Amino acid sequence: MEEMNLSDRRGFEIAQETAAVLDRDPDAVLAKALDNIARWRRQSGPHPHLQEWEVIIHQGPAAVRAVLTGLDDRSRQLRSSSPFERASAAAEQ
Repeated sequence: MEEMNLSDRRGFEIAQETAAVLDRDPDAVLAKALDNIARWRRQSGPHPHLQEWEVIIHQGPAAVRAVLTGLDDRSRQLRSSSPFERASAAAEQ
């Protein structure tokens, strides 16, 4: 694995925060992420990372958490197009 640049480090920090919210309210976080994926598809069409996120989300909170907190290249790539941008905020409300 390569050294994380500033953007990757910030994305990882945000993902860790999202993982903490996911632990508290997995149903709300996952539902909002699926809503985000559907909205982005309507706006921009299909995207491979979104399709992969959808599969991971349907595998459950543990699978999502593994990607959010993973240090491998695949996790880093998926976090770059994370559908959780507003999902943790929605769960916090």
